[in-house]
Amino acid sequence: MEIRATTIRNRMVTIAALAVLMTTGHADATPRLAASYGQNCQLCHVNPTGGGMRTSFVTQFMGPTELALKPLTAHEPSLMPNPKINDQITIGADFRMLYLAEAVKEADTGHGGHQAVSSLKQPSTSPVRSAHLDRGGFLVQDHGNATNSFLTMQGSVYLSFDPDPHFTLYFAKGWYGGFETFALGRVLPAHGYIKVGQFVPDIGWRWDDHTRFTRLALWPSFPVVTDAGIEAGIYPGPFVASAGVFNGAANAFDDNSQKEIVGRVLYRQRIGSVHAALGGSARWNRGPDSRELTLGAQGQAGWGRLAYLGDFFRIRRELLGPDTPGTTRSWVFSQQLDFKPHRGVDLYLGYDFYDPNTDSGGSTQSEVSVGSRIYIRHFLKIEPVLRLERIGEDTSRRLELIVHAFY
Repeated sequence: MEIRATTIRNRMVTIAALAVLMTTGHADATPRLAASYGQNCQLCHVNPTGGGMRTSFVTQFMGPTELALKPLTAHEPSLMPNPKINDQITIGADFRMLYLAEAVKEADTGHGGHQAVSSLKQPSTSPVRSAHLDRGGFLVQDHGNATNSFLTMQGSVYLSFDPDPHFTLYFAKGWYGGFETFALGRVLPAHGYIKVGQFVPDIGWRWDDHTRFTRLALWPSFPVVTDAGIEAGIYPGPFVASAGVFNGAANAFDDNSQKEIVGRVLYRQRIGSVHAALGGSARWNRGPDSRELTLGAQGQAGWGRLAYLGDFFRIRRELLGPDTPGTTRSWVFSQQLDFKPHRGVDLYLGYDFYDPNTDSGGSTQSEVSVGSRIYIRHFLKIEPVLRLERIGEDTSRRLELIVHAFY
């Protein structure tokens, strides 16, 4: 038993050492953890821009020893997860179950031409929050005037195959029809990569909260947020830079001859005991009957038990059809403050704001969210959230309880 315990300890030390080596090059993680630890996202995810399958660093070290309320020890080797089938093939999964209780109070006057929140139809495939962007309108949901229901938010499986240490073939399939698949080559200088396939373009923070306004506003086809294309990224010193060319359509095949161009730059710096990052991202897309320019700024900071995330976008959409010409300018931001009072527990306060048409002077939309993440095991998280949302004069109060199992 002592020999086996020593082996487990050595294994964990080796993983930790590898993690330290990775931080000198390319890394990436959930945005709030990236803010806390001063890292990018590859440290915790196979995908260089975050999301989806987690690396061995998370499943075998960070999750069991850092995130959980009660960390695993070397005396519990049978509980230590190992997602690797062999040296080339790794598996992973995400499962989320939601309990939602909501009450909507609609103003008698309506929205001055906009439909009330409970009368807009939701997409039938919406997995998390029944939301979509009604062009020129609000980020809406269709829960009716009262909701008390369970919902399977997510059921995703991941598979990665490494034919050699510099290349990865990645597959992700979700319960609601979404998928990501790409070939990844870590072959560029400055710890860079090239990625080709169907995946989420690198723009703004990839929030783990699917209801963030910036996430919804950036993807009018929500929940379909992947696109087919090619992307390259490099990590020279404290900088992160990526650029990609995509179809600009919510399908695997383009519906016009134009292409979507996405770019992102981020600079990280440690100022005393504060891990800070500041950057920007942009997207240009020309469709058959519209064109869009999106410019954004991102910031994050981590100081001890506190972490801050902010995301801001200005969106300009121009309709080109002969019957519906015109330009709509909107702006949206999401921000969140996290506090970690104890190992395995995160408390957070979020605020989102959206103005669908800054030229009209009409109604706006905002949301305040207060929640907690409790990692009761290294693979299991409970997240209660209270949300107060306002759309014009209408208000919505929501209680959410999310059970998240991940591996």
